[in-house]
Amino acid sequence: MKKLLICLLCASPVAVLYAQDSSEKYLPEIKAGTQFEFNFSGKAGDDLNVAGEILSTDHGGLSLVDSIPFKGKIQLVRTVITKKGMESGSRMKTPNEQPTSKSDGSLLYVLSDDKTDHCFSRQFIRTLKERKSASYGGITYTLTDPPPGQAVLLDGRELDAIYIVSTNGRKKFWILNDPLYPFILKSASENINVRLVRISNP
Repeated sequence: MKKLLICLLCASPVAVLYAQDSSEKYLPEIKAGTQFEFNFSGKAGDDLNVAGEILSTDHGGLSLVDSIPFKGKIQLVRTVITKKGMESGSRMKTPNEQPTSKSDGSLLYVLSDDKTDHCFSRQFIRTLKERKSASYGGITYTLTDPPPGQAVLLDGRELDAIYIVSTNGRKKFWILNDPLYPFILKSASENINVRLVRISNP
């Protein structure tokens, strides 16, 4: 569980079906007040659910908070992504990222303009759709069809998402097909798997 928590604090949910016609798929709105919950599962069998909420989307940026259960307490992790970061960021929050500030039970990360967390930048998504390939954090990803039966479903509805795979096949992401806020819905890697289990708006 400790290793799982470290991965969770240091990385975004780390990365459905891609099709031109997405009219029958569900595209939840990402806005202030949107609540979400992710399940994190490690290769050692660790399992953790983390709830969060979008605090603000002012000026095209994104501010959110995660509530992480640990040792009977809740660790609040607030992350602020700048407008420039959301527009043209080129990498995720790093594993050794130091919080901008911290207090008892709470951490704040104000990311630099080249970083995102919980989502990819708009430019990355545009490049993927135009060229079918793009790099993020030094890793090249290809836009492709997901394996059969691998669509992201919530309450029986298929989410409108795109699917990308790293060149070496070790990282896979399902991303909300939202041009403004390409939120990560699911990811799979060698060390940890993440999936969205709830998203709702007030």
